[in-house]
Amino acid sequence: MSICYTEYAYQFATAMVRPRPEQDASFSQVVQKLRTIIDQDGAIFVCGNGGSALDAQHVVTDLSYIRDPSSSPKSFALVANISNVTSISNDVHFTQVFARQIRVLCDSNDALICISTSGESENVINAAKAAREIGVVVVAFTGARRSNLVEVSDLSVQSRFSDTARVQEEHRIMYHYLCASLGRQGLESE
Repeated sequence: MSICYTEYAYQFATAMVRPRPEQDASFSQVVQKLRTIIDQDGAIFVCGNGGSALDAQHVVTDLSYIRDPSSSPKSFALVANISNVTSISNDVHFTQVFARQIRVLCDSNDALICISTSGESENVINAAKAAREIGVVVVAFTGARRSNLVEVSDLSVQSRFSDTARVQEEHRIMYHYLCASLGRQGLESE
């Protein structure tokens, strides 16, 4: 049975307005931690596969606009350097494509945002593990199911959905909320 676009959007919107206090609490912790990292001149790295790779680049773009250019956080999408991605995938292994970059680029005052709708992407989990080994704060954005990525992350914000398309839709709202919250806090503290 197919439904029209309006019904699809209505079902999504109806599900989204149901309160989730645990999600609000998770977001509050993430915003506080990332604000501290930004205030201490740490960088934010972001990774994901497929649609989540695209989202990683979107998040980095939005982070560059949360404040004026001279005080926006340093942020990097680990998927954006195609030379790194292809050489590590070819010469090492795709499961290490983000972890290897983390070990080279990150410092202990940085953060890594890991995006995975399933929470089971091996290369994203490996990135989280590598980041934690050097003291980088790891924030996971995943679907509703408990996952290995959530287990190896410091903080997580989970979608209320398990279906990949719905998780991605909610994640995009989450990223915009995160950037708006970081920008608002930055402006209020000045």
